[in-house]
Amino acid sequence: MTLHPRRYFPKALLLALLPLGCAPTPTVTISGPVNDLGSGEPLAGARVCLAGSNLCTDTDETGTFTLKDVEASTEQAIHIDLEGYLPGLVAFEAPEADMELAVISLGGDILMDLQMAILEVENKPGSGQVVFSISNGIFGDRINVSNISTELSPSGGSGPYYLNSNSLPDTELGETSTNGGGLFVNVPAGNHTLTHLGLSSGCTTILGWEGPEKLTIPVASERVTYARIECAVENVE
Repeated sequence: MTLHPRRYFPKALLLALLPLGCAPTPTVTISGPVNDLGSGEPLAGARVCLAGSNLCTDTDETGTFTLKDVEASTEQAIHIDLEGYLPGLVAFEAPEADMELAVISLGGDILMDLQMAILEVENKPGSGQVVFSISNGIFGDRINVSNISTELSPSGGSGPYYLNSNSLPDTELGETSTNGGGLFVNVPAGNHTLTHLGLSSGCTTILGWEGPEKLTIPVASERVTYARIECAVENVE
């Protein structure tokens, strides 16, 4: 029997054959303010959690939350909870760099009771609500976009109910008023699409996924999903 000499591989080749470790997943920090829908005052002590994870934090005395280690370049959502307020849900697209979300305005428990009473609709257990708004994108002026109609698919629930200038639903309205917003109630849980008809050019998604003409949003049981787009329209009185 012939013995073969021991074969040696170059060290560089051996290293190349070793399995490479996975690169760490890029993460970003997401922050933003949480305010009272009626007064605009900051809400301290609200619990903010990244959906589908154990990553949670509380808003500070200025109503601001900070969530670290959010996976970058992904579609994400956060839950917001505070006693006396409707549990909230906000979707956003995490970018490649740290980002501050637009203001999230929570409505109080009494607000939904008032709205349902006006609409004469009973709240269905296990369903969610959708509150949408279309603003002109000029910070601080609180002027919103009128004459926009909105559809929800897949169909389900009741609405849209557009809000009048007093921020109350008006069943006579067939499109947004100067309030620029509206709502759907008793919406089944799952992902839905808001289609905005009549948008001007230059609109962008603020709260939601994709969009702005077709805005994807998650709906969860016993939560209010807040969706928002902004359109650069002329600032008029």
